Amino acid sequence: MRIFDAHFHIIDFDFPIQENQGYIPPSYVVIDLGERRLISGF
Repeated sequence: MRIFDAHFHIIDFDFPIQENQGYIPPSYVVIDLGERRLISGF
């Protein structure tokens, strides 16, 4: 059986975001997810 992982992270700066080894992720909110789904056809 083959298994793969497909997930995403919602990064909303309305909530506290902590730096991790010098990296702060870009904002990615639910609206971005909807736009990405439209572009990709899912």
